[in-house]
Amino acid sequence: MLDARLIKASDADFKETNKALTQVIFGDKKQVKMTELNDLVASIKEELYHYEFHTFASFDEETKSISVEDFLKSIVSCISGSK
Repeated sequence: MLDARLIKASDADFKETNKALTQVIFGDKKQVKMTELNDLVASIKEELYHYEFHTFASFDEETKSISVEDFLKSIVSCISGSK
């Protein structure tokens, strides 16, 4: 599997890649429904987790784990105020 920590890209490369991926995934759509996003995430969940885990400096290749602090950082933006 691709190790996200080894990817080096300029801002221009990042924007160009995002634009190309957006076109492939969403075509000419200007808005995406939450259900569509959930379906997409479910279909690539393992790859997303792999990428996300590898983006943290605390990732341990041997144990395939990250620190609790990094885990909480990864989910804090998704937690509602009631949680």
